Amino acid sequence: MYTYRFVPHLPATPAAGQPLIYAVYLNSETLHSGGVIAMKIVTTPDVVKVATRSAGRGGAIPQVSPGDFETTSKLPVIPIIARGGTVDLDFIASNADGHTFKVTVPVKLR
Repeated sequence: MYTYRFVPHLPATPAAGQPLIYAVYLNSETLHSGGVIAMKIVTTPDVVKVATRSAGRGGAIPQVSPGDFETTSKLPVIPIIARGGTVDLDFIASNADGHTFKVTVPVKLR
């Protein structure tokens, strides 16, 4: 189901209580207008929320189990002018203490 795996650069020595995102999995590196997007985000177990943002849109990704956040949804119709370009998807992990960690994943649009 997930053919694109993005592994972010992590701090060599994370601060105590720092949430981390170990990997972001997507159904494809190329997303299609009006198509399906499946996401799986693997985090440290203390993460209680993962949000995603891109191009002024955002949402929360449901937690399946500690350190595992997954969702599948449908992309909106992408204007023709934006197709063929690249967009950044931001994933923000938060723990109960309010500390955050952000990962930016580049994807292609068709």
